[in-house]
Amino acid sequence: MTDDGSALHDPARRQALRDLGLGARPDEQLDRLARHVTDRLGVPVALVSLVESDRQVFPGLCGLAAPWGERRATPLTHSLCARAVGSARPVVVGDTRGDVTVPAPVITEMNIIAYAGIPLTDDTGRVLGTLCAIDHQPRAWSEHELSELAELAAQGTTLLRLRLALHTASRERARSDELNSRLHAALDRVQLLLTAAEALSTCNSVTDLRHRIADLVASGLKPSRVELLITENLGPRATTEDQGGGAAEDERAGQWAEFDPDADLLTSQVVREARLICHPDLHTAPDALSPGARGFYLGHGVTGVIAAPIHGPTGVLGVLEFGWAEPHSPDLAELAVVTGLAGYVATALQRVRLLQNRITSAHELQQAMLPDLSELPGLTFTSHYHAAAHLDQVGGDWYDAFALPAQLPGGTVAVVIGDVTGHDIHAAAKMGQLRSMLRQACWDQQPHGSPAGAFTAVDDALGTFGDATAGGRITGTAFLAYLTPLDDGSRRWRMTWTSAGHPPGIVVHPDKTTTLLEESGPLLGYSEAFPDDRRDHQHLLDTGSTVVLYTDGLIERRGIGFDDAITLLAAHAATQPPRRIARTALHAFGDGTEPSDDIAILTTHLTQDLPPSR
Repeated sequence: MTDDGSALHDPARRQALRDLGLGARPDEQLDRLARHVTDRLGVPVALVSLVESDRQVFPGLCGLAAPWGERRATPLTHSLCARAVGSARPVVVGDTRGDVTVPAPVITEMNIIAYAGIPLTDDTGRVLGTLCAIDHQPRAWSEHELSELAELAAQGTTLLRLRLALHTASRERARSDELNSRLHAALDRVQLLLTAAEALSTCNSVTDLRHRIADLVASGLKPSRVELLITENLGPRATTEDQGGGAAEDERAGQWAEFDPDADLLTSQVVREARLICHPDLHTAPDALSPGARGFYLGHGVTGVIAAPIHGPTGVLGVLEFGWAEPHSPDLAELAVVTGLAGYVATALQRVRLLQNRITSAHELQQAMLPDLSELPGLTFTSHYHAAAHLDQVGGDWYDAFALPAQLPGGTVAVVIGDVTGHDIHAAAKMGQLRSMLRQACWDQQPHGSPAGAFTAVDDALGTFGDATAGGRITGTAFLAYLTPLDDGSRRWRMTWTSAGHPPGIVVHPDKTTTLLEESGPLLGYSEAFPDDRRDHQHLLDTGSTVVLYTDGLIERRGIGFDDAITLLAAHAATQPPRRIARTALHAFGDGTEPSDDIAILTTHLTQDLPPSR
């Protein structure tokens, strides 16, 4: 059948045949080429034959009788074309019946008596098959006929080489696309880690950290479930699910679930073993987890899961876990990304721990500096303090209420609210200084002192500090009122007050009408610019009135001016019982966002129980 069996089984030749994509099925171009052969040579049968390792196929043919014409293939026992593969030369036989090397089935079953086949080659010269002309009668092939056949075979070779070139180009294009896809994926992963390094480095709380992780991986790893579990109490337990549809809080959000390292869960195993664990498909690996843990994940729609430990200086701080609804088999690059993210989260958690300690200390400091408003005779106080949503959660807002020295007639009580410039621990320290200074000024000026005189004394004292105090000059706003019950039997109170650039106080009268205390003077701390501009003002108040004092953080709201906000606050205060005004004011003016400034509210209710005359 062939002079060289090794050529027939050459792997490169066999690969070229596979790349052609031709087989025992018709090809329009090659069928047309076979018809040209029958027309130009006047033969009854023409074939485009491709010789495989165990058969020959005819993607192009004309005139071949059944059954071979229908099958478009024969075993190599019925092939003369295979000779051309080994010799790489044309095969020409005038009468096969006289050639003992011709296999019998060629003659008896296919009725091939005269045969002429010209090799069809690839661009390296490997013979893939032949273009052959066949006659059922003996034939003396002329030079002209063989020349015509060779010319048509050259066209056939061109067609095959063009197909191979297109296939090579398509394969290279696919390879290039795959490489580009891998490159883009690698760049995306690098970008994810760079973005994570920047985004997670400024987290101030566990909740903030959770949201940033969810945002980062939603466009990268695209998990259906993200969980951040922490082994110590740094804030609420954080779980985010269904990233495509938005974050869903865990049922225990807002509460801390104590971590159990011996629990029958994957996260507990990760903490115990301090290593990354990956289960690509829990359906096909029933023994990967305990039945309880496996049921937990499948019950939450998770089929593939990766959990990475978050390492800290003293051990595992927690676990970063990703889950996918479908099986998910990560490559080494993706596992490296998860490990990298866990490292950034570890740094962020250590930052959160330091900030929580700082916030706790600062908050305790400020609470210690705010007074305990025990009820004084004839007065009932309520207060509310809300820190702005910033790092230290402390600031310069403050309030105070205290009895003045006993030598004053009638038992005068001072009430004050203020706002020191700043929103940090330095502002809180300044607030403590200013509060003490004002108390001392109020006491020292008695029995003939007044709110304006007390502010002037404070201004003078602040002027001596200059910029040498910690954090610089102390400045701010304040509202100070002296409340004195009258001893004329009218059951009324005299309120003497002054304002240092502070928002107007509000008086809610017993009949629910309101009065704004709008007169104001210069801010505290600028005595050199406004030496004589402090003034006292007086109002007589009926028992049952409530004085509402507040800082500007309460009325700083988007979409509404200060004057309108103060009018709304007065209207709200008139509808509330005195003890509820401070607690409900923030909610009444809330716009769904955290206040950008600290808020302090102090209400003083003049009760029916007047203090005894002295």
